[in-house]
Amino acid sequence: MQFIPLQAINLQNSLRVTSDQSPRQILRMQLDKYVVLSMDPPKIYTAFISEKFSSLINTFKCEVLDVEFLSTRHLMSMAPERLENARFEIRLYLASGDAFCFNSSEESFSFRMPVAQNPVIEASTKSVQDFWDIPNQNPYDRLLITDDIAAWIKSLGGIPRQTLDRIWYDYQNQQRGATFLNPGKPILIKTAFGDVIAKEFLCGRVSFHSAKH
Repeated sequence: MQFIPLQAINLQNSLRVTSDQSPRQILRMQLDKYVVLSMDPPKIYTAFISEKFSSLINTFKCEVLDVEFLSTRHLMSMAPERLENARFEIRLYLASGDAFCFNSSEESFSFRMPVAQNPVIEASTKSVQDFWDIPNQNPYDRLLITDDIAAWIKSLGGIPRQTLDRIWYDYQNQQRGATFLNPGKPILIKTAFGDVIAKEFLCGRVSFHSAKH
């Protein structure tokens, strides 16, 4: 985990991870970058970068109704050189009734059921960098595909990066204006090359699957 100092926090284009009814919120600024804050009164508790937190919230199949933040002191008032030794715990309460804890040591557990220490999004998906020499930057750092999708893209010919650009464009165009309330829900996307199934996760990554199954 890496802490983000107060002066580096930019909420202008952040996305809500938790319910808009919760008095405490978790916002995602960019991929794997999160801010925990109170809405009433406005107060930032902490901000951090963590792929393990992304992995945890990607296992959620329903809305996060509320959040608790526990710390011995206000982290944002601490000097940057002392933040690395800071300790906190986040408790997330889901609409299903399940509750999860995540702490500053990147450990996670469930109140009701065991949770893998570092859960993965889906075993069948891989990053596009596993298939092609493509930079690990936006939007390619968000794209996850199956072996079937990779083989399909190769069968189309042309430059894989350009094909991925068009699939991503078609996905964003179809989802424009949509309110994302069902993390991991399969969505049929009509691309310029044919239909695919997309699943968006709370961390911002999107996996693409064959629509033939």
